[in-house]
Amino acid sequence: MKGLIVSTKTGLPNDRLWTIDEVSYYLGIPKQTLHQWRTLDRGPAGRRVGRYLRYRPEDVRAWVAALAAELVGA
Repeated sequence: MKGLIVSTKTGLPNDRLWTIDEVSYYLGIPKQTLHQWRTLDRGPAGRRVGRYLRYRPEDVRAWVAALAAELVGA
């Protein structure tokens, strides 16, 4: 695709919002876990765009980085 910016590490696009499938792939967890985390106010911040759930890649990466910081600080 012309103009699509893709991470060379994950193969996921960086220039648009990620779907729940893409976040599931990136984190290596089932989609159902992401749905459960949303009901418990856990996990990366997701947003509704109409009837679709979308995630900003930078929010997902920041959430993962915060987890790593918690582990180092523990």
